[in-house]
Amino acid sequence: MDYVWQWKDDPGRLEAKESYIRLFEPWGWIIGTGLYINDVHAEIRTLERSLIHAMLTIIAMLALLLLIMLRNGLKSERMRLAAEQSLYESNTRYATLVQATAEGVLFVRNHRCVYANPVFQEMAACTTDELPLLDWKELFPLATDQDPVMGGSGESYSDALLRRRDGALLKCRIALKGMPENEDGGFVVLVRRAEELDAKTTPAADSLLKRLLNLPSTAAEDVAQEIARADTLDQVAERCRRTPELVRSTIESGASPTAVAGMIASITDSATIKSIELVQADIGPAPVPFAFVTVGSQGRMEQTLFTDQDNIIIYDPPGNRPNPEHEEYFARLAGRVCENLAAAGYRHCEGQLMASNPKWRRPLEAWRGIFSHWIRKAEGQEAMDFVTFFDLRCVWGQEELVRILRAHIQEELAKAPWFFMRAAQNAMQFKTPLRIFGNIVSTGRSTEKTGCLDLKATMMPIVCFARLHALRKNLVCTPTTERLTAICDRGMLLPSRCHNILTAFETLLRMRLRHQSEMVRQGNAPDNLVNPAWLGHIDEAVLKECFREIDRI
Repeated sequence: MDYVWQWKDDPGRLEAKESYIRLFEPWGWIIGTGLYINDVHAEIRTLERSLIHAMLTIIAMLALLLLIMLRNGLKSERMRLAAEQSLYESNTRYATLVQATAEGVLFVRNHRCVYANPVFQEMAACTTDELPLLDWKELFPLATDQDPVMGGSGESYSDALLRRRDGALLKCRIALKGMPENEDGGFVVLVRRAEELDAKTTPAADSLLKRLLNLPSTAAEDVAQEIARADTLDQVAERCRRTPELVRSTIESGASPTAVAGMIASITDSATIKSIELVQADIGPAPVPFAFVTVGSQGRMEQTLFTDQDNIIIYDPPGNRPNPEHEEYFARLAGRVCENLAAAGYRHCEGQLMASNPKWRRPLEAWRGIFSHWIRKAEGQEAMDFVTFFDLRCVWGQEELVRILRAHIQEELAKAPWFFMRAAQNAMQFKTPLRIFGNIVSTGRSTEKTGCLDLKATMMPIVCFARLHALRKNLVCTPTTERLTAICDRGMLLPSRCHNILTAFETLLRMRLRHQSEMVRQGNAPDNLVNPAWLGHIDEAVLKECFREIDRI
């Protein structure tokens, strides 16, 4: 029934109303209910407003997402342009450095000439356009793959003939310098004129060529020679303290971060060897054969400026029967060597993983038992201890003891395939510090620097990945980059994946070294903790790509 009725309790207002009624015949009752038409229209208006608000909210969210995508696109474009500019400047500096040298420099890849500085172009009478058309052996007709020159280190020169483009032969001396970072067999040919055969290169030219070709290894060799000539521990410590400045200069010059880390480890090796020699000159030679072994980052040749001592002693008493005299000797040796290294700037290990700790100073047979226990139990701390100790490398003494121990490890691993699964589970506990929307979050512990990113912890999944596969394939190399390359050569990694992992590893290592050298320059103690808020846009983007690669691992 449609009718007009009083509006609720207001007698002065009438509104349209609609009622629904029914007769209940047994009792003669009429039962009904009704509603105001105005209420229906009000409800419809409420629903319309809700729908409009929802649509506006969705439109605003879509607009915000489009703005974010546009902002990220512009940010990526700026990063790309900045990276291109940086690459251009780097290439320009490198080309300027090559052109500035007084010697002819020729770069060769796949036996083809790819670049030469003006000095070589003048010697060969060729132009920049003609150079890529030449095979390097056309220029040096006497050079063959069996020629001793092919194995040269770049430090010694051999007689050769340079065939100029006009057909004339020019007497000269050449030295070849390999470029290991290239996978296509690239190398550099250094050429001196015949009239310079007996002339000595100026120190400035020598320094320039070393900087151009292999600065980290050259610097490590120089420091190692100075340490070897040192007469006192104070002189050793003084030479070791030059390491931060060397790291800063080599990183700024664009050297490979793995080469720089290897340089640091080589200097530490030299300091360790000299310290052992000086201590033995005082306490006498060892009563039995022994090996002073380093583990951890120094064992992998991946040491940074924020490093502590990780070393052990393996000795081999006759008949596997040690006596108190042996233990007393090695206790004195290890204690003094570790103290000397601490004085040279290498901190004591917080976990006491040093040869000065009797736990890590044992006969060969005892070490066999320890590794067997770690492998068979392979749980918790045992698994973590073992994988760290697998990076062992002999620094001084009988390397045969290390080979024997490695052989024993492989025999035990062959009997315990479950070890790899448990060790992998421990390695996978690491979670990359990325939020859902890609923001970098801190990983520093509250006892250190709250709100900071631990670059060492970030790199460890790559180290563990390479180490575990090296264990499975019985690879004796310890550096992570060499392990990854060997894994790829055995078909366990696609070359593209291997390249991505190596790039991520070297990028993170470069960031660590750059951060630590900057802290030393500011007069602070180095560490591995970086505040994400201090990262530039390019560093942040590169870090995110490294984290994604680690997640894929």
